[in-house]
Amino acid sequence: MKKLLVYFAFALFVLGCSKEDSLQKQSISPVIHNPAMAKSGNSASSQQTDVINGVTGDLVGTAHLVRNKNGIKVTFTANDLTPGFAYTLWWVIWNRPENCANPHACGDDLDFGNPDVGTEVLYAGGHVVGASGKGSFSGHLNEGSIKGSINDIFGLPPAEGLENAMHAEVHAVLRNHGPAVPGEVNAQINSYPGGCEVDLGLFMEIPDEVGECADTHFAIFSSPNAP
Repeated sequence: MKKLLVYFAFALFVLGCSKEDSLQKQSISPVIHNPAMAKSGNSASSQQTDVINGVTGDLVGTAHLVRNKNGIKVTFTANDLTPGFAYTLWWVIWNRPENCANPHACGDDLDFGNPDVGTEVLYAGGHVVGASGKGSFSGHLNEGSIKGSINDIFGLPPAEGLENAMHAEVHAVLRNHGPAVPGEVNAQINSYPGGCEVDLGLFMEIPDEVGECADTHFAIFSSPNAP
């Protein structure tokens, strides 16, 4: 729980400091019949925002989110990753962001465990980054799915999943699991604690040795209904 609180304290700081420069650049546009996301006839909307290195504060890539009535799909690209290291991407869902302590800017301590907010943390994807140091991650989450939930790790209420894809505030968080280790790669790219012996703290340091892990990057997608 403490780690999540630190993350969101930082996220809210970024929201405040860069709202004019970064988050207001976030675009929302219609996408008609996206076959990767929707059944025939469904419309969708897409959003684009910056990927932020939480250790340095630098803008290091771009993230895209597509929403429709069935679920959400994210593509998250960062250009400053470490070749040969394992990474996982995580959904942090705020189902009812209007009920957050700061409406539509979720992450205050009071939001955690608040049944009126409905916070969910779930696995989105993962892989080992290649020689270029550029990593692209993608994930899809259906409404109501609790597959890959790690709510229990953070002491959150039992998972209920994404309630309304067209309304939730969505955060994507990238976790660095250190150098890929033969025999451990599957755990490193598919679970939150995979390969982790030492946690360096949230947005404090970039792992560089086997067994070191940290959450290092994030992107924030506002609710389409945010004022």
